[in-house]
Amino acid sequence: MARRSSGGRSGRSQRTGPYQNLSPSSFVYPPGSQLGGSRGLYPINTRARARNALSRAAQPQTRGSYAAVERAVNRKWPSIGTRHHEPR
Repeated sequence: MARRSSGGRSGRSQRTGPYQNLSPSSFVYPPGSQLGGSRGLYPINTRARARNALSRAAQPQTRGSYAAVERAVNRKWPSIGTRHHEPR
């Protein structure tokens, strides 16, 4: 009988995971900051994570401000349109 791995999605690459290898500039609130805590908050090192950070910051009852996330995303990814910024 063939043995199945208990790891879940075997054979697929995992794109998410710990943010240990990211520089502090890859976060809106980097690790060690008051809101970032020990892990950092709102990673924006890829376009997908930047868009997700905008979505999460826009939700009620999340830490940090939407304005701070929007400024950081606009600085790093000017091609992403936001509420107060037209994409370049």
